[in-house]
Amino acid sequence: VGEIELSVPASLRPLIEQHIGRLTLEEQRILEMLSVAGEEVAVAILADCLEEALRVVEERCERLTNREQLLRAYGSEKQTDGTITERYGLSHALYQQVLYERLSESRRARLHQRLGEVKEGFYAAHASEHAAELALHFERGQNVTRALYYFSQAAPNAMQRYAYREAIEYFTKAIGILNEKCHRMAVRRRA
Repeated sequence: VGEIELSVPASLRPLIEQHIGRLTLEEQRILEMLSVAGEEVAVAILADCLEEALRVVEERCERLTNREQLLRAYGSEKQTDGTITERYGLSHALYQQVLYERLSESRRARLHQRLGEVKEGFYAAHASEHAAELALHFERGQNVTRALYYFSQAAPNAMQRYAYREAIEYFTKAIGILNEKCHRMAVRRRA
């Protein structure tokens, strides 16, 4: 299922764009970050990524859920500091795709990098348990050092769950990153 590419019908794209265009810039920033996350995210993480007050981001998420119906609430979760915060995700995959495709490649990379950094901080000592997720964000954020580090942790994690195909995929990605890095270094030396 993960390999099936979702395409937004041409007739729906303008409607989705129009709906998003009516929102405030702050609300659009929340939706963009959620499109990069690709899943539900705790409001505390969103607020940190957006460098805004938790209460303000919570209120915007509630509005985007209740009034605009662009978000879906996924319940609450307790943060490491004891704070209880809600989790939100986009209400439909079509919104996620349109929002993600609207981002420039450089902005997309910056948002992935920021999300990876914030999640890494939130997970703290348990970051290795979330290695696959962090590796993905750092890879898409073009932070090869951190991506390599987390892919090298994600593979053994997968092996412990007897998910050998997944482990091979992570090892393959890590090797690909290393090869690319070595290639770039060789090109620089020749220049």
